[in-house]
Amino acid sequence: LGAIDFNVLTWAKGQGIKIILDLDDDIFNIPDTHPEPHRSVLKSTSFKNFIKALLTLIDTMTVTTDYLKEFYSKYFSGRIEVIPNCIDETLWKQIIKPTDRRPVPTIGWAGGSSHYQDLQPLAPIWKWIIDKGWNLRFIGYFPPSVNGLTGVDFIEWNNDIRTYYQTLAFARLDTCVAPLMENTYSLGKSNIKLIEYSAFCGAPIICSDWGPYHDEIDIPYIERVDPIPDIAKNELEEAVSLLNVSDRKYKIPTGYTLSEVGPEWERAFK
Repeated sequence: LGAIDFNVLTWAKGQGIKIILDLDDDIFNIPDTHPEPHRSVLKSTSFKNFIKALLTLIDTMTVTTDYLKEFYSKYFSGRIEVIPNCIDETLWKQIIKPTDRRPVPTIGWAGGSSHYQDLQPLAPIWKWIIDKGWNLRFIGYFPPSVNGLTGVDFIEWNNDIRTYYQTLAFARLDTCVAPLMENTYSLGKSNIKLIEYSAFCGAPIICSDWGPYHDEIDIPYIERVDPIPDIAKNELEEAVSLLNVSDRKYKIPTGYTLSEVGPEWERAFK
């Protein structure tokens, strides 16, 4: 957003060029604990005024969830299209999907450093997992709460989407965890992490039973728990036991393929 030039947008508007703004976060409610380096700017009154001025120039807004559509409709009375996050099934078919498992059950999480607050509720469980004789594997971000623990490994983040998806598959996670901090900002998140886990890990998912993770989704094995610290131990044991009698099930949930979502993009840009 910082690269937006209002002179260019005003010129484009005068030329009849359609202006579309795509937002996939609630940028007005970034929490104080968020690691975004420009957080203070994003939380300022001047930034909100900047966005409100921008909204007077756009023709259409695209967002990823119904919640964001409702939220931004308070600031923009024009057309808002909901276009869910999705997976390109052509790319999905090209990804090598292992069917084997690591010798020791591996519990894993994938995400960037901006999600460190989501992981905090699981901090008391990390040592319990290691004491069970299982492994922990983090992709993209290594939380400080696991420093000093053995049986923990880390895979670097890669911004190339194909490489990231292949990394998820080759990580051979036996159970995927997806905690989500309960705050206003998280309500604007999508369920893309659950979709990616299902499509590229093919393993049971244990997630928060809250916000965007609460809604039903066509995933072979997903268990929602709330609050996570009180319940997740039992759920993790059940998930690991399930893998002893069940194969990996790689699946893109119904409604989240590019071929299904693509027409919505076409409609938004008309």
